[in-house]
Amino acid sequence: PPHRAQRPHCLTTHSTLYLQLQKSPRPQAVIGQRTFTPTSVTQLASSDLDVSRLLFDLKRCGELVNRFTGWLEADEIATCVTDGLVETFGCAFARIWLVEPDRTALRLVASSGLYTRLDGSFARVPMGAFKVGKIAQHCIPFLSNCLADEVWVKDREWALDNRIQGFAGLPLMAGEQAIGVLAVFSHDPMVPEFLEVLQMLSLSVTGALAAALNHQTALTPPITATLSEQLADRQGRQKLSLLGTE
Repeated sequence: PPHRAQRPHCLTTHSTLYLQLQKSPRPQAVIGQRTFTPTSVTQLASSDLDVSRLLFDLKRCGELVNRFTGWLEADEIATCVTDGLVETFGCAFARIWLVEPDRTALRLVASSGLYTRLDGSFARVPMGAFKVGKIAQHCIPFLSNCLADEVWVKDREWALDNRIQGFAGLPLMAGEQAIGVLAVFSHDPMVPEFLEVLQMLSLSVTGALAAALNHQTALTPPITATLSEQLADRQGRQKLSLLGTE
């Protein structure tokens, strides 16, 4: 029988897929009792993964990344990604939140699939609140293949009514902190091949979003003084001008 690694301690149900970030750049995906840490096609070929499917999905992932490569609008990049996950990979629902500059909350910037509106109860999520806020705060991905059975799900009936089984939430990491969260929902259980592709996609998305956010910051003029300070400074210059004419 194949070697089965001991499952690490985590606050999840027996049906949950859990990604635990390690010190190495490649995370381990824990699926039940089996640990999966792919590092090369050679290693993949020796496992029970569908290598052909993985390579095909990686090709489609590359095509999706090429769509937004070079873009400098963060919201447009995010929408391209969520649209691609729904249209190309058949996800039921995909969303991206970006962390606000003061890092107190996340703002929903893209939503595709079942819901496309950017307002509602999850339009702005406080840092550390709900699963999305916790993923951003603790920088740990979370996955489940039985969403309706998870105790943290706010609306279990919603998952049942919409036949949602799979959930993947990944922090978009830039350096040591998250700049956003990518959340994906699926009607079918998420297979290891798709999880590997999703992890790779999140790295490309993070790089594109970070570059776009830096570009937008560079274009925004710095606020050097408040309105009251500007008025006070103007009044002071006017007084000096009057004194100079006496």
